[in-house]
This record gives sequence, structure tokens and C-alpha cells, in this order.
Amino acid sequence: MMKGQLFLKTTLLLVCSLFVVSSYAQNDDPPTLPNDPEGITDYLPLTLISFSATLQNSTTQLYWKTTNEVNVRNFSIEKSNDGINFNAIATVNAYNNLVNNYEFTDKSAIEQVAYYRLKMIDKDGSFQYSFIITLKSKVSNRLSLYPNPANNFVTVVHGTPIGNASLSVIDIIGRKLQTVMINSNVQQTSFTLNTVIKAGTYVLQYVDNRGVQNLQLVKR
Repeated sequence: MMKGQLFLKTTLLLVCSLFVVSSYAQNDDPPTLPNDPEGITDYLPLTLISFSATLQNSTTQLYWKTTNEVNVRNFSIEKSNDGINFNAIATVNAYNNLVNNYEFTDKSAIEQVAYYRLKMIDKDGSFQYSFIITLKSKVSNRLSLYPNPANNFVTVVHGTPIGNASLSVIDIIGRKLQTVMINSNVQQTSFTLNTVIKAGTYVLQYVDNRGVQNLQLVKR
């Protein structure tokens, strides 16, 4: 008799347990897609087919191609000098077509190397980053200038140029304040700074067919 009662109680406990588990499974919330704490998601409705960059004279040309864009707001173009700390330099609106081709020209000067990535932003605010691309200057000649700081006159040692070559003085917001063309058979160029170049810090940019090289120029 005791054994029969124990068997009955055990059976009832198992049935109750199965009922609780079944009810929890039916009422449990559906699984959600994992999101990064900062809002980064890998489930943005687009596919990045390609992303590349080329150096053209003193500018950088960026190209990228996407497909399956759905409710994508825009692309934020980010640039870095060290590959770690990125800053947004421009925003390009999304086309939201089946296949999309984009391009952007970065007119700001680069040092020996620059890093670019895309922040692809959906209309609901979610976003994801592209892979990082690296662009290196093709310049092999060593550039120097003196005096630096300068008063009104500077000499730039640049080596023998290849193709068309020039020197430009650029301010901190990317404006070219002065450009000097370089003769093909000289290895250094001297010139007087334009009167619009006031006391401050500038970029001295050398350009020939090999690429771009920059130095800091301080005007007294």
C-alpha cells in the first residue's frame, strides 16, 4: 500500500513539472538580436560589396558599393591618422536602391598614411562600421624646409621632382593660401610667403607624380 501511494505521488509531481515547463516555454519572450552596448549592430539591412581609396594628386578618392539597402539613412565617412582614433569628415546620403555606387573626394592633406572607415547608419539610429582601409603616400624623397619658424622667406629641399610638381601652404581648415610651381630640374625651391599668410601654424604640402608629402610650417 505504501509503495502504491509513493508511486502515485511521484507521478503527479512529474506531470506538474512538465506542465510548468511547457507553460513557461509558450509564454517566454522570443529571442532578440544581440546589440553592442554602444548601439553597434551586425544586422543592418545592407551589404557592403566593396570599399576602396586611391590617391589622386593632393586628394583622396573614396569608392564604395552596396546592395540590399533598406531604410538606410546615410554613410558617415571617418578618417584617422593612427588607425585607432577616428573623426567624421563628411556624410553621404543613402540611395536605398538594389545596387548602389558611391564616391567621395577628401580634399584635406594626409601625412604618410591615412585610415578610412564607413559608419553605415539606419533610419532607426542603429549602425555598423565597415572594415578599415589604409592609404599610404607614394612619396620616397625626404622633405625639409628652413628656416622654420619662418619670417617671410622659406627654402624647401624636395629632391628632383617626377612630373608636374608644386608646393602649397595650407591653413588648418584646408584652404590653400599659396601655391608655387616647381621647375623639373631643381632639388630645392625658395619663395616668399604670401601676405595673406599671417603668424600661425600651417601645412607645407609637396606634390608630384609620386604622391603627397606634408611638413608643418610655422610663420612668425
